[in-house]
Amino acid sequence: MAELASTPLISKISRHRPTYFDIFSRASKLGLVDLKWSSPLLAKLSKPQVILEELCQWNGKANVYYGKLESGGADAIDIAVKIGDHDEITDEALQYRDMHSLWGKTIPICHGLYSLAAAGKQLGVLVLERFGSTIDCRLSSLSRMEKTTLLNHVLEIHSLGKILNDLQPRNWGLALD
Repeated sequence: MAELASTPLISKISRHRPTYFDIFSRASKLGLVDLKWSSPLLAKLSKPQVILEELCQWNGKANVYYGKLESGGADAIDIAVKIGDHDEITDEALQYRDMHSLWGKTIPICHGLYSLAAAGKQLGVLVLERFGSTIDCRLSSLSRMEKTTLLNHVLEIHSLGKILNDLQPRNWGLALD
């Protein structure tokens, strides 16, 4: 069982509104849902801790945080943590499982799926590798090489029979080869 630790988040909202983190921060422990397809990294770590550092995306469906995965004396690993409706997060985790051949190359490594019941809600917590640089500009302002890399990544995902429904730049990290 992994433990959860949190640090104050960088507020990007002028007026506070409840987020999944408000529920998540009241939990002291998370139980890993063993779906046998997450990366073996978590199994190797003794007493892993998920430390949330920054809220980077939020909407009505899920919130995404940047943080670290730490364990004892091992080096911390940069991660992205997505927290939202349990069924939707589980569906997303299953998509990652189906695309495991692209982990670490085209899509982030899926380190694990957690389940969290707090404040009467069942939440899914997806722990992913922090992957590439977030695209925070219009696609038209990317260089030809960046556009080509992004298109190749989309084609690799499509080659596995996956259709991407939300090709917004904010949803992509770009790791140039």
